[in-house]
Formats: sequence, structure tokens, C-alpha cells
Amino acid sequence: MTTTKTRPTLATTEPLIWQWATDRGLINADGTLNKATPAAQYSKTAEEIGEALQIDVAWMRVRDTTGKFIPLELWEWLDDNLPPKDVKKLTEGVVNQDCSQLTKNLATMLATEFGDILVTLSLLARVHGSSLEECADVHYFKAHKYFELDYAARFINQPLTWQFVGWWRDELAVAIGDETSVLAVIGGLYRCVADAALTKLSMSPAECLALAHAKNSSRTGKMVDGTFVKDN
Repeated sequence: MTTTKTRPTLATTEPLIWQWATDRGLINADGTLNKATPAAQYSKTAEEIGEALQIDVAWMRVRDTTGKFIPLELWEWLDDNLPPKDVKKLTEGVVNQDCSQLTKNLATMLATEFGDILVTLSLLARVHGSSLEECADVHYFKAHKYFELDYAARFINQPLTWQFVGWWRDELAVAIGDETSVLAVIGGLYRCVADAALTKLSMSPAECLALAHAKNSSRTGKMVDGTFVKDN
């Protein structure tokens, strides 16, 4: 008898993220901040977005490579543009310069990077009494409650695609500083990541979040200035 693997959902995965954060002292069990701070969490979100953008460029270069084997210039580009730890991960299982395996490795890495962004957004949503799904499906559409009408129109009309993730990242910094629109901007950022996961990898945000949780749950580290710093 075969069993069907249940696909992760936000409803099942986000509580695991919150418990992980509670166990490591980032937030309290009731969702309030513990050792983490909103500013530190924003910095972590911005950092994860930067890493995802970097891996995305690498993934597109490898994806668009013609031929079965990895050309020398591609290896040189990866060595010049990615941290050594990422290049090492990319080589796992690559035999005889097989480009298809390298593409698969990069796709997994990109999906996990998307998940890492969602982890930081999920924690921000949690400490503001919400969740990713609620931010995307409810608070984003209530932007007019947070902004003056002219700004709200610009906010709502801003594209929710990966190409505009930098705009939404910057808006999150403003929102945290103003303490008025955090949940709406989290909703916009979530939708940008969801767009990237679907169009690039044919994956759901929940699947990416589950990958990140699986990786993070086995890590150890400590809190430094309000941010969880993983051990090397």
C-alpha cells in the first residue's frame, strides 16, 4: 500500500516556524518579541532577499546554458559571484560536469532562499498578531486604512512580482519605522515571493517555507543584537 505525501500548507507550516523561533528565543509563545527586535528582523529579511536575488541570477545563468556539460566560463562565473559555501553546495551530486544536476541543485537552493525570506516575514507577521496568509489576503487589501488616499493608490497599484521585490523591501523598512502598515507590506512582499516560486520553480510558497524550516530546524546558533546568528 502506497501513501500519498501531503503537500505543506501555510496553515500547517507557519506554526512550526513560530515554535522554532520560540525555542530559540526570538519570540515568546504568545507571539510577542523576546530577544528579537523589529529592526533586526527587517535586517534579516533584507539580507535574505539579497541572497535570493544572487542565487536567482546564478540559477538563470545555469538554466539558460546550452549543452549537457558545464562550460568552464560558467564555473568561473559561479566562483567569482557566489560565496564558497554556496559553490560547494552546488557541486553536490554533480558527476562528469553534468549541467542538469547543477540546475536541480540551484533550483533547490533558490526555493530554500525564497523560504528563508518567508520565515522572516512570518515572524514579523506573528509579532504583529497575524500570519502570512492573512497579510496577503486581508491586510494587503486594507492598505487604504494605513495610508493617505494618494499613497494608498500607488501602494495598491505596485506590481506584485519578483522584479519589484526591492521596492517592497524598502517599503517594509518605512512601514516598520512608521509602525502603521507592516502587515499590508508583508502581504505585498509575500505575493512577490509567491510569484517567483510559481513562475520560476512551479512551487507554492508553503513548499518553499517547508524547505527552509527543514533546514533551519537542524541548525544551532545564538542571539546576537536581536538576531539569530547560525553556527557555521
